[in-house]
Amino acid sequence: MSSVDQSHAAGGRDIIGGDSNSNNTVNNIALPSRTKVEQLLHKLKYEIEHEEEIRETIEQLARYQFRKSKDGIDGLENKLNAGNRGHKYERAIEQKEMFAKLLDRYAMFHSAQHLFAHFLAEVEDKFNSIIYPDIESSSESEVAERVSTSIVKPIVNECGADVITLDHNIVSGMIYWLAELCFVRWHK
Repeated sequence: MSSVDQSHAAGGRDIIGGDSNSNNTVNNIALPSRTKVEQLLHKLKYEIEHEEEIRETIEQLARYQFRKSKDGIDGLENKLNAGNRGHKYERAIEQKEMFAKLLDRYAMFHSAQHLFAHFLAEVEDKFNSIIYPDIESSSESEVAERVSTSIVKPIVNECGADVITLDHNIVSGMIYWLAELCFVRWHK
């Protein structure tokens, strides 16, 4: 086998020991920056793997742990009844409990608390700005469609399968959890 010494070679372009398909173009491919949710999920995975647990609740999440009744209608069942949605109570309580259990399971992780606070704030904001204004003038199916397209589907798409999986039932459970604590209302 022969070898070639190119240590003193000079050329106008690349010096290679074979065919070149190079046109001297450098392709810089920018990786998409992570969203807030992606960053939090990445941090959460690390915290779980390294058992980095906390004992306190962050302020943003603590806000959602106390009832804020303003109209005297307390409890999820009473709120659904007041909004002519009492027939949804069985499913609503099941979905609310699904979310509550998930929240409880991950409450000791800082990033999970931020994720839940982020999504609860998003649900509260969208419900109160998009759903609530027309709650009396819209049919139940119209309200359900707006809840699905404005709240449930976007959150499921954002956090549907990773360290924490938020499915349609759990996101709906967030709404009912917020309703029970009086952050959203199904009645005027």
